[in-house]
Amino acid sequence: MQPQLALNRRQRRRLGKPVAVLLAGLVLASSVGTFDVFQQPTAAHAISEGAGVNTMGGFVGGFQHSNGQIVFCVEMGMPPQMGINPALGATATLPAYTATEFHSGVGNWTNIQAPALSGNGLKTMNKVMSKYGQTANANQAAAVQIAIWEIRAAGANASYQSMLSAMKGAVDPSIVSNAMAMIKEAQASDAAENAPGDPRIFGTGAYKGHVVVDPGTTELTVTNGIFDATGSNKITFPGGTKTVQTVAWTGKAPYNDEDWGRYYRVTINGKYQYQSSPAEVSFGHPGGYGQGIASGTASKPVTGNYKAVYVDPDTLWSPVLTTETPSKFVKRGESFSDTITFGIADGSNPWRQAIRADGSTQFAPIKAEGTLYGPFLQDPALNPSATPPKGAPVAATASVATDSKKGPGTYTVEKVGKSEEAGYYSWVWKIQGSDQLASVVSPKSGLEGSLPKDYFFTDGFGQASEGQLTPTELRWSTKVAKKQVSIGGRVTDDVDVTLQNGGWLQNAEGNRTPFTLRGTVYLADKKPVQQPVAPEGAQVLTTMKQTVDSVAKFTSKDIKVPLNTKAKYATVQWCLVDEDQTDDAKGKAEEWCDDYGVPSETFKIVGPEVETQAIEKGSVAGTIHDVATVTGGLPENAKTEIEFELFLKPEAGQPKYDKNWKPILDENGETDLWTEDEVADPAAVCEAQPVAKTDRVEVTKLGEVKSPDVFTHSAGTSYWVESTIITPKDPKDGGEFEYSRGRCGIPNETTVIEGPEVETQAIEKGEVAGTIHDVAEVTGTLPNASKTEIEFELFLKPEAGQPKYDENWEAIVDENGEVVLWTEDEVADPAAVCEAQPVAKTDRVEVTELGEVKSPDVFTHSAGTSYWVESTIITPNDPKNGEEFEYSRGRCGIPNETTLIEEPKVRTEGKTVTVGDEIWDTAFTSEHGDLSELKDVEYKITFKAYTREDGKDMVCSPENEIKDFEDKTGVLVSEPGKYESSKVKTTEKHIGLGGYQETLIRVEKGTEIEVAVGKCGEPSENLEVRKKPVVPGPLASTGGNVALLAGLGGGVLLLGAAAVLAAKRRGRAAGAEEVIATN
Repeated sequence: MQPQLALNRRQRRRLGKPVAVLLAGLVLASSVGTFDVFQQPTAAHAISEGAGVNTMGGFVGGFQHSNGQIVFCVEMGMPPQMGINPALGATATLPAYTATEFHSGVGNWTNIQAPALSGNGLKTMNKVMSKYGQTANANQAAAVQIAIWEIRAAGANASYQSMLSAMKGAVDPSIVSNAMAMIKEAQASDAAENAPGDPRIFGTGAYKGHVVVDPGTTELTVTNGIFDATGSNKITFPGGTKTVQTVAWTGKAPYNDEDWGRYYRVTINGKYQYQSSPAEVSFGHPGGYGQGIASGTASKPVTGNYKAVYVDPDTLWSPVLTTETPSKFVKRGESFSDTITFGIADGSNPWRQAIRADGSTQFAPIKAEGTLYGPFLQDPALNPSATPPKGAPVAATASVATDSKKGPGTYTVEKVGKSEEAGYYSWVWKIQGSDQLASVVSPKSGLEGSLPKDYFFTDGFGQASEGQLTPTELRWSTKVAKKQVSIGGRVTDDVDVTLQNGGWLQNAEGNRTPFTLRGTVYLADKKPVQQPVAPEGAQVLTTMKQTVDSVAKFTSKDIKVPLNTKAKYATVQWCLVDEDQTDDAKGKAEEWCDDYGVPSETFKIVGPEVETQAIEKGSVAGTIHDVATVTGGLPENAKTEIEFELFLKPEAGQPKYDKNWKPILDENGETDLWTEDEVADPAAVCEAQPVAKTDRVEVTKLGEVKSPDVFTHSAGTSYWVESTIITPKDPKDGGEFEYSRGRCGIPNETTVIEGPEVETQAIEKGEVAGTIHDVAEVTGTLPNASKTEIEFELFLKPEAGQPKYDENWEAIVDENGEVVLWTEDEVADPAAVCEAQPVAKTDRVEVTELGEVKSPDVFTHSAGTSYWVESTIITPNDPKNGEEFEYSRGRCGIPNETTLIEEPKVRTEGKTVTVGDEIWDTAFTSEHGDLSELKDVEYKITFKAYTREDGKDMVCSPENEIKDFEDKTGVLVSEPGKYESSKVKTTEKHIGLGGYQETLIRVEKGTEIEVAVGKCGEPSENLEVRKKPVVPGPLASTGGNVALLAGLGGGVLLLGAAAVLAAKRRGRAAGAEEVIATN
């Protein structure tokens, strides 16, 4: 490229500071010419400013090349060629250069020279640019540029050194420090770019070791071993190890069945790789008098193989064994056995092993010999020793060899010899070199054997884990002292102990080992059957223990039969079991039991057996009882009592009773009744209603026991349930308890309780002021402990518009003295008011026998429908059984308990007449009823008349009365028929409307009683007196003014009602009765 012309002053001003700063970092490319940075012409777009810092000396940093790389100036003082983008290429030498002059804000220099750069210097520069050059960090890029100039300073002239010093002073000191650190790091890494050293191999055991490798190791292989990390003979390190590394290995000795020598060889081979940065850079120069630029080049890998290293591990080892018998106990006649576990001695190398070609492991074979000594009466483990006692008996011998595939581990010897008698036995095992294969102790290769010379091991005599014993055999025979025992009684058992098949094992002191026998007493509901073991679920009464240490006979402690047992038999079984023995004695005697149910060991248990028979029938308010028959046996040292309880069978719709036979009331005070659902299952509610419980009756001997009498309070089916109560005399035996209890609802414990049943038939009709009565027919059962009476009550059926009567059959009057009448609403439901009007109650009639019972007569006071209701009253003879009570009561309103009471009926007819005619009233009686037939009783009718206004109701008041028409004397009524009042001749003063009112009076013994008063204003009672018409000739008709008569008739009726009320009052004052008839 052509050198550019210098800038004039105007051009330099136009260019400005940015270009000056950029150019300040550039170096001259040759020693020819003079260059002023402020005279550089405007550059074309090529390289551009990258990360860096601006200083007084110019821009210090990197530039962005068009190929994307960051490049740096490598010729300090040369002018930059901003318009040129030189290609970059690898070079191993940066050429020397001379810059003729350089001017900047930090100084002016001429003849700036630096020699060519290659070798380590260029390599250092390459490392700095490669690692730190490609950055966007301004300070880091400035540090890289300072480092490049510093590296080129080696051999440069004084002018270069001066300018470098000025440029370093123009930047922050931290940039310079960073640049120096970059150079130092690059120079130090040169040492790491050498090939790593060979691996170092170490053996740490017979089959263990490790190899140490330097950084850069990429692969290792091992012969006769595997690497622990991979489980194979090869391990790789992608990218090479970064630091010194230790790799563990496990040795795998090669297999040779004729050679189990002491040594084998483990060999390690390997490969390595490391990175080396070349002494070159990627360099570009614009040509002519311009600035050279450069960037770093990548490092290159170097590979190689390590020299093989090896080690010969020592496998010398010491096999040992431990033993433990699989069972400490061997029954007489059974074989002995032992379990041998092979292993290595403490501190020994592992068991000698080798690897076959197929990868399987083979173990060196070892043989062991064992001897079983015994029997001894005392345990050899109490005095262990290295060798058995001189002359010790030998019971059996055995040998065992390890399997080459299994090697060390557990082996079992079985069915060795046979135990002939009781005693202790002890195994002794040994491993001896002379018993081993030649391949183990003297290989054909001539190498040393892997076992120590003249090797010997033994576990010794009397090892606790090596002992076995055959237990002592004890047997016995037994017999109970009594064959029958009452509950609460006592009995003993005799036991005779014998020894068989050997001796009695001794303890540490040399004494016979004490053994414990357990006697178990079983209860049974029936006589036990002899068998080896007790039936499953057999009930245990008690257990007892006896310690024995010699052949002898002993008597057990007392066996007490519980008072509360229901069992019928008991049997004793004796056993010797390990769980009862002391720790020292466990297993030293054979576990054995005599049979369950041995006849000589069985006795019968007797207690009170109760059968009951209640009376079949009883009466309400009477007494009933139960009878118990006691058999079996009475308990010893206890009181026996029987308690009788009575339950009343629940019946749907019947009252519920409490335990005192009193009805239970609900929250409203009403009697609570049993429901259908509650009694659906009779068996489930048999004991749901207890009504009586007697005092207890003590039983002092076998036989019959009668219960106290129970007073009955209601009818029904009752069930007796007896309980046998036993009370121990000794408080230590506990409190009283129920020994037995009868079953509810059985036929022989059922008493049917009946009461008197009453059916009644009243007379059908009666007359007012007559007498009526009721008749009761009594069936069923009369109480045997109470008085039975029947009380008859009479109710008069309420009728709308009729007077209300009190319990004395007197009309009820209100505060105004008016008779109170029943209303339509009050009698709307006849059944609801059937008993609303009681008018008579008779004296009670005592019932002493079944049959008819006639009620006392009841005198009637008024007509109407009457209902009888009888009540059966029972009064206990003994006041403690309660007060009188109503046992039954009839139902109101039934046809056979209805008596119709009748009285004469009266109606009248008024008249219409004209003045001058006679006028009277006509009464008609007994159209629907009969007259009283009693002596000294007669009836009469009186008449009154009252005026009335046309269109208005007649008012029967004194001021309206027509005195002339009144018939005070009245007409006697002797039989049903028509009766007329006295006749009155009408006058002018009688003209008008009126009406009659009649009054029916009963006369009893001279006392008049109003029976009925006609209704005031009744249309049929109207009368009328008319003017005589002025017509020629005689009158055309007879009779009075009809309208007036009708009015007068009504008036008469109204006055009649007042008269009735007055008569009733007079009648009550005189003590007379009254009956009101209707008209």
